[in-house]
Amino acid sequence: MVSRRNYFSIIVMMAVLFFMFQFSQIIKDSGNRYDVNAYAVSEEDLPTGEDKWEPDKDMVSFEEDGYVLLIGKEESKLGEVVTQWCNYTKQVMKVTTINEYEKTKELPKLILVDSLVSDIGSKSVMLEQIMELGAPVVFCNLPAVEDIENNSKLQEMLGIREIRAQETQVKGIHLFEGLLLGGEAIYEATTAKEQERQDMDLTVPWYVMGSGTKTYMVGIKDKDKVKNEEFPALIWRNTYNDTKVFAVEGEYMSTLAGLGLLSAFTYELESYEIYPVVNARNVTIANFPGFSEENAEELSRLYSRSPKMIFRDIMWPSISAMTETNNLKLTCMFNPQFDYDDGIEPEPEAIVFYLQQLKELRSEAGISLKYKDIEFEEMLKQDEAFYQATGNQYQYQAVYVEEQDLKNVKAACGKGLLSNTKTLVGSYQQGMPLVSYLTKDVTVQNVTGNAKEYTYGDDFTDRGILSAIGYSNVLLDLQAAVWPQEVEDEWQNLYDTMSSNVRTYWPGEGGFEETTLSESDMRIRTFLNLDYEDARSGDIVVLKVSNRNQPTWFLLRTHDEKIESISGGEFQRLEKDAYLIKVLEDTVTIELEQLSLQEQSVKN
Repeated sequence: MVSRRNYFSIIVMMAVLFFMFQFSQIIKDSGNRYDVNAYAVSEEDLPTGEDKWEPDKDMVSFEEDGYVLLIGKEESKLGEVVTQWCNYTKQVMKVTTINEYEKTKELPKLILVDSLVSDIGSKSVMLEQIMELGAPVVFCNLPAVEDIENNSKLQEMLGIREIRAQETQVKGIHLFEGLLLGGEAIYEATTAKEQERQDMDLTVPWYVMGSGTKTYMVGIKDKDKVKNEEFPALIWRNTYNDTKVFAVEGEYMSTLAGLGLLSAFTYELESYEIYPVVNARNVTIANFPGFSEENAEELSRLYSRSPKMIFRDIMWPSISAMTETNNLKLTCMFNPQFDYDDGIEPEPEAIVFYLQQLKELRSEAGISLKYKDIEFEEMLKQDEAFYQATGNQYQYQAVYVEEQDLKNVKAACGKGLLSNTKTLVGSYQQGMPLVSYLTKDVTVQNVTGNAKEYTYGDDFTDRGILSAIGYSNVLLDLQAAVWPQEVEDEWQNLYDTMSSNVRTYWPGEGGFEETTLSESDMRIRTFLNLDYEDARSGDIVVLKVSNRNQPTWFLLRTHDEKIESISGGEFQRLEKDAYLIKVLEDTVTIELEQLSLQEQSVKN
């Protein structure tokens, strides 16, 4: 039995705890200005695209060295990737055919060959004349196997000792350490679950490399039957008459992975390589509901709750836990309603809870433009009325848009609902730059991965993008959870898949920084606008940057050298021979030191 004295003590203690809890919550709420976007940037502080570095190709002649030459077509998939890479690394690009290039003797910085459109198999004599000039050559893809078989000179240029088979089946793909950021990767499915992730081409020609070549990626054969050095080569480098020749078997260069491969090849050619990166790791939650009771009957059947309670009590706690566990920053794109024809209107007062929660998670709110059964302009009008009815002044600077609405959104930016829009997010489509200006005031930063699905090809592409520009943007689209079409769309299954993929395949993203989309937007503007030059003398690398805004980052890659000291900036070691440089002044001086044998042997 509890005595009166103990009973009184318990009551007093409970009262004190209750008061402390309530008081701390009041302080917390009073300090949480949920109606203010902490990441919003004012117009006067926002860099625009007016000063974007973009060379005038008509002013560049073959007499000017240092340019990148594509022997192929600019409008091809490969041409689009090369164009992006040249813009991002601030290099001049020229496009020609192999016949036209035969007439000139000027030396490019790098020659890229699209074998699929250049008929290289029958023109190895012309190609040999080009190689005699000494410029490094990249075969971004290879001619047909039979064309290589019938051309011994081309085999010699490529470093192929033997063509064991025109076509062979491999068990997986082995990417060796040192080419792309992220280290070694083995894309071999050994379980049924892993088999679902295998989307890389496992039917390849069997090229066996000769001496003097360096192999970066191979197809995996049975080690009991085939020696490792005889595995089918997929990416390699050869030296032909003092000319460095890179070769890529397959279509890897025609995807966004090609951005990283190009940066990796230039890195392999020099004692060091330094180039600008975005340094932004984003997570975009698109089509987050919670404001309308639409599809209530189906959701109640699945979860025995109203839509509002499902979003707030089931979905949001899971998302919040995933964010904190993985140390992420979110940009949560609100979608007031999807079905504008059901007579069910969204509730403006529901938005307060989510804005408060996002503020506590160091995250940001944006706008999703997802709808059906209504015209685009009418959707904007109704959504604008919803946000005005909330009564807060939150600036939604990030907008999620689908491809078919891009032109409409471009025309609507700066007006009405989109008056504060500074950056758009969409799913990458072939032919679009990954990050770019849509207008001089609005940027586009596309999605690089979908948390709902993950494949080996996605991983390879992700490594390429991170190696090239230090950027990722993982999409969590919640539309399916509200309007489930199959069992996999139900929240418990969808969340398990997404959280598992985020936790397993995107943790840390190679040491790059977690950002909201507004933070990433600022970094993309700087990345696109700046210009730079670098030079090395002995152990000293000097980087000069112009037209920059804070923050500004570069990636420095070395060969068995570490940073001894730096002035004008700061550095972070990402992995062996890779450093993230934060530029603090227009001139950055970096002193390098040779790694000791012990340091060289350390595995990351």
